[in-house]
Amino acid sequence: MSGVLNFNYGFTITGQILEGPVAGPLAGVTLASYDGQGHLTQVDHVVLNGNPPAVQWRPATGTYNLNADCTGTEEIDFTDGTPSLHLSIVVVGRGREIHQVVDDPGVATTAVGIKRDSPL
Repeated sequence: MSGVLNFNYGFTITGQILEGPVAGPLAGVTLASYDGQGHLTQVDHVVLNGNPPAVQWRPATGTYNLNADCTGTEEIDFTDGTPSLHLSIVVVGRGREIHQVVDDPGVATTAVGIKRDSPL
């Protein structure tokens, strides 16, 4: 991968918020687009405690850094004022999958993204 992501990925998210007023299990999906220059855009739909989100698809932007060994980091900034997320990532399968884990305290969430091969 040589430090470049320039594709769209569909992610499945699972995990739990461990503390605070929104503590509980979560599940969701995300469609993220990586531009090959360290920036990403995405939309997500995350169900928390069995409750659907207020907005069907929540937009976000962010940055990513991918090392030559296919490990890296991401920061995702949400447009609705939700705190930013910080993630560690690993790209596997010759760029076909991205595995993520949230690095923020109180959040135990992972995601797996599969590369989308072609436009809809």
